[in-house]
Amino acid sequence: MIISVVPAQVTSIEDKIAGNLTFSQIVLLILPVFVSTGLIIFLPPVVKLAAYKVILIIILGIPPLVMAVRINGELVLARLLVLFSYYRRPKLYLSTIAGDCNCTPVKLAVDNSTVPTKIHKQQNKTVIDPSEVKLVEDCLGQRNFYFVTDKDGRINVVVYQ
Repeated sequence: MIISVVPAQVTSIEDKIAGNLTFSQIVLLILPVFVSTGLIIFLPPVVKLAAYKVILIIILGIPPLVMAVRINGELVLARLLVLFSYYRRPKLYLSTIAGDCNCTPVKLAVDNSTVPTKIHKQQNKTVIDPSEVKLVEDCLGQRNFYFVTDKDGRINVVVYQ
């Protein structure tokens, strides 16, 4: 018996279903049909065509048809989702180090017999050299620094001399 290894076929996530249409495109193209059927059935006059129904069907049918179009191999819907997530992101990221906060913990009424004891870490307190304090005061007085954000959103201070 001969055993051979068959290499895995590289398939894309978007498999073509009918011609060049993907599943997401077919769903986007069928969606206006179902919506228009629901509008015709449920809005008065029931199961009769009216001018306002036609206008409403056209208005609600155009966006899914536009989102089903491919531009450079990518759906317009995918591009809109990327833009939406980009504009929803926080504009400025500030990170804090755990233990920097001078907050007092909230005391809860809890039965101590069921809660394990908590191990408290000792915070490392940094001792600032007076010469460093003088350097910082000189920098703040001369304004020879500026803030830069990196690609992760962290703020860095750049001091030039």
